[in-house]
Amino acid sequence: MQKLLEESKQHVEELRRQLENPESSAGLSTKQRAARRRAAKEKQQRLEQAIAQLPELKQKQEEAAQKAGAESRDKRSATRSRG
Repeated sequence: MQKLLEESKQHVEELRRQLENPESSAGLSTKQRAARRRAAKEKQQRLEQAIAQLPELKQKQEEAAQKAGAESRDKRSATRSRG
């Protein structure tokens, strides 16, 4: 994810340079330039939000794995006591 974020930041910067260069953005309308700039920034923001949520998601995954392991042990012990 960090790599994607870095690539996104580079993409935003590259796009900004292209849009500021009259030669490369000559065929684009003002709306098109603004839309491309906005799309790149929104992608970067989504990646930043996803990275910010990673620690919480990892913790929830670990808790779920521990709970699943405990339930599995409980089922095995209940099966043995019936036999």
